Formats: sequence, C-alpha cells, structure tokens
Amino acid sequence: MSCQVLAPDVQPCVWMAAGLIRYWICDRDFDCEACPLDVALRDRGTHPYDPEHAHPSTLPVETPKDRLYAPGHTWVQPRWDKGEGTCRLGLDAFAAAIIGAVSCVHPHAPGRRLERTDTLCDLELDSGILHPRSPVRGRVVGCNPTLRAQPCRVVSQPYGDGWIVELAEVDPEELLSLSGPEAGRVHADGDLTVFRREVARRLLGEPIWEECAHDEDHAWTDLRSLFGTTAYLSLLRRFIH
Repeated sequence: MSCQVLAPDVQPCVWMAAGLIRYWICDRDFDCEACPLDVALRDRGTHPYDPEHAHPSTLPVETPKDRLYAPGHTWVQPRWDKGEGTCRLGLDAFAAAIIGAVSCVHPHAPGRRLERTDTLCDLELDSGILHPRSPVRGRVVGCNPTLRAQPCRVVSQPYGDGWIVELAEVDPEELLSLSGPEAGRVHADGDLTVFRREVARRLLGEPIWEECAHDEDHAWTDLRSLFGTTAYLSLLRRFIH
C-alpha cells in the first residue's frame, strides 16, 4: 500500500528531484540564492551559510536614468539633448545576463525603416538565433561598429559599447508608452523571479539529472548544458522580444 507524500500542488525542491536528498519542500518560491540548503549543496559545505552575506535574491539589475525600457528587455536612449535628434537602442541588463555568449550581431543597415515590434537585430548564439524587437518606430541611421569585431559587447557592456542601432525620426509620443528607470528595474526583477521559477520547474522533470547528479565535475550552473540548446533558446524567447 502506498500513500501520497506531497500534495498535487506542491513543488519539491530541485535537489530532491535530483535524488540527492529524500525530502524537502521548497518554501521560497524557487529563490535558490536565498536558500541555505542550496548554498550548502552547491558549495559542498566549503562555505558555511551566512544569512547576512547570502547571495542576493535578485540580480543587481542596472537601469540607467538616461533611458527608457520596454517589456521585451530593450532600452531606448533619446539623444536630443546632445543635438543629434536620434535615439540609441540596446539590450537591458536582465537580457544580457540570461543570454550569455553571443557569437555575432546582425543589425539592419542604415536607411531601413523599422516599425514597432520589427526585428531590431539578429543575435547569433550557440543555441540559435534570437530576435529582439524594436519598441519604437524609426529609421536606422547608424549601427554600432564595435559589435562587428566584438559582438560579446552587446551582453558584457549593454549600456555602454554594446548599444545596437541608432534611429532617427522617432515619434516622442511613442516614448510615453515605455517605462522609466524604476519601473524598468521592477519589471526586470519580476521577470527574474519568473525565469528562476521556470528553470526550477523544468529541471524537476529533466532526465539529465540522472546522468549528472553524482558528477562532481558537472557545471550545475550551465543551464544550456542542462536544458539543451533548443529548450534554452525557447526559454530566452519568452522574455526577450
């Protein structure tokens, strides 16, 4: 005779699903960085848990005050105060953090007219192509030349040398639909929580746990390896659009 230990709506800890512990119900909404058990298992006991110096529960999501933010994790920087009459566009810090490595960036050539939600550029990743979209309409008047030789800058310096394109003829009224720095940070923090929860839920059912649960050399933080490139690209596309 068997009995059900967990209620149908209760999610077990990912380490329980991995077979490394027998019983542990997640009571932190899969916010692993704030969990002493997760710290102990990842560090194999080499670093005792200190709640005052624990990993932050959110990324230090940077949202510079001189630009506006879109739900698909792109930003717009009006440059009218510089007398240029243009706007620069790029990826925000949340998008840069979850994308990881970029092998090539293909922006539209100058002269191309973009409508809202048109593809801003093609980002080549090891898992496939990602298509962030423009949150405003405008005409491409410049592309970042740095990204030709150093495409990694789009994620390593998303607010600096990693900008993607420059647009002219942007309607100032359209900018009113975008978020300011504080709202952009709140949105990024919210998506980070959703991202972590989705990672945990997917890992609960991944057969790869059986292969690597006892592999001390396995990179537990390598989500592409754990998910597979196709599944991870699909996850990225849920947030970056």
